[in-house]
Amino acid sequence: MTYHNLISEIKSIKAGTVFNIMYQTELPMSAKCRKQGYSVIKVTSKLARTGVKYQNIKGVVPSDSPRNSNLVPVVENRIYENTVNGTQYIRLARWGKPCATSIYILYKDGEMVRNISKEEAMDYTIPSYWKETGEVPAVILVKLSNIISIRMNRVSAKEV
Repeated sequence: MTYHNLISEIKSIKAGTVFNIMYQTELPMSAKCRKQGYSVIKVTSKLARTGVKYQNIKGVVPSDSPRNSNLVPVVENRIYENTVNGTQYIRLARWGKPCATSIYILYKDGEMVRNISKEEAMDYTIPSYWKETGEVPAVILVKLSNIISIRMNRVSAKEV
């Protein structure tokens, strides 16, 4: 999916519509594994929404103090850009109970080796990545460059 097509796809999603998004994340590696040329990519698929007013979502806590944020809206409630480094993100609200499916892929010197289990991925990465830090956030940001696909669901919100 090209950058232009991705932006058009995100803009075309009706506010609050549930869709499936698949994205990748490069996990933080232990120093030993990184020096050996290993990397682990986590590919996540989940239901989400974008384009909604986030202050209306249960679980989003309004702040009493102004935040110093480097994020500015490119497309309100959908796409944001970091003014310091230019990275663009899609802003997502989770849908229903936090659930996602993830696979982990092991690479060696940039070449895919094989899919691995979460437990095996834990052996390659820094332990702090896996520590639970409380509730799953109601709203997350995903780098546009990490998005693999966006697929509209054929299921109505009443059925989910």
